[in-house]
Amino acid sequence: MKKFLFAVSILSISFALCSCANAQNVTKSPQPLIVDGKSVTSDAYNIDGNNYFKIRDIAYYMDFDVSYDDTTNSVVIYPDREYSLDAPKTESTSDISVSSSSQGVYIYNSKINGVKAYNINGANYFKIRDLAREIDFGCIYNNRKNQIELNSEFCYNSADVFGRAKDTDRLKLTFIDVGQGDGILVEFPDNMGEMLIDAGTPDCKDHLLGYLDDEIPDRKLEYIVATHAHADHIGSMRAVLESFDVDKFYAPKLPHTSKTYQNMMATQNAQNAKTDFSIGEVVKISDDVSFKFIAPIRDNYTKDELNNSSTVIMLTYKDKSFLFMGDAEKESEFDLIDSGENLKCDLIKMGHHGSYTSSYRVFCQKVLPQYAVCMLALDNSYNHPSDIAINNWHGVGARVLATSTLGDIVVTSNGNDIKAYPDEDYKLSEK
Repeated sequence: MKKFLFAVSILSISFALCSCANAQNVTKSPQPLIVDGKSVTSDAYNIDGNNYFKIRDIAYYMDFDVSYDDTTNSVVIYPDREYSLDAPKTESTSDISVSSSSQGVYIYNSKINGVKAYNINGANYFKIRDLAREIDFGCIYNNRKNQIELNSEFCYNSADVFGRAKDTDRLKLTFIDVGQGDGILVEFPDNMGEMLIDAGTPDCKDHLLGYLDDEIPDRKLEYIVATHAHADHIGSMRAVLESFDVDKFYAPKLPHTSKTYQNMMATQNAQNAKTDFSIGEVVKISDDVSFKFIAPIRDNYTKDELNNSSTVIMLTYKDKSFLFMGDAEKESEFDLIDSGENLKCDLIKMGHHGSYTSSYRVFCQKVLPQYAVCMLALDNSYNHPSDIAINNWHGVGARVLATSTLGDIVVTSNGNDIKAYPDEDYKLSEK
């Protein structure tokens, strides 16, 4: 059975007023509904900043059955039955009549509370986030595209990002939109723990912690990797360390005198989590999952070469591999080539936010990924990403995904395939 994950965010838009005591701001929802990447047909209303849908429409797209029980004035949801009703139809009306609805919601014989509903033009509409929470599907509101997105592979998550993969054998990577910085959460398959690679800028703390809070209910991170000491990679690391228990903390190879670095190190010392590593070391998560430290190969980088001192990791899950470059630039890329390390991977988090100082053509030709992810802010002062870097990745057949245009990017894999959400190739004209 298909279930879906959802997210609907509170949206500030101009509303048409309705003469109703219970709903002050009502309008036909202007956001398209996207299911598994495809635009679908559905009536929806935005009421006081929240989106409401007909439960039959949601049942159709999620493939569960629903019926009406007139003895209890309730809709009854059967999550494990196939949908048996008609396809959704849209209404065209200029008048909106709204009143509060007392209709209840049952899942089989169990009534669920806290699901808000309104009767709109004679039909009942339910708050989509409430349905997502109770039936365990998720959704996101994509503010860059002003659309509501559903996806069948994930569970409900209240952080407005896709939640955990429903299939426990799927690896999940989230490239969290932390602006002009890096913050990547790796969720290992079969509930084998999580790894955080970098923690963005200080300004991104609320979004980063909000995402981690929802994804890590046990408040424990098995691994943290701080790739290097620049504030756009460790700016919120102290807050993470104060909020989560950490088993192993891999500090930058090259120390720094900055207050941000010193505060991070002092906080991890309190947890006694610091773990040394050597280049070439492999950390085995299971028989199918491991990650390897492959750079910095040289140990003579100076404090002025922090980018090239970045810790570089190759993560492998069965037949798929994922390369995380930190801010590594040309010198580190060529060091890796000269080392003879197998750099072929299915996805790369490109170095230094797509700067012209990284992603050299010869390096791209060694990596040959299906996806190249660029983490950066829109209209940043550094003029990232470089047209040259983007063209180099396109030149080897990679799809470039950028947080600046897509927001949070989620990638999943069962070890044999790889899927990205959203999956939209970066166009140079979008800069």
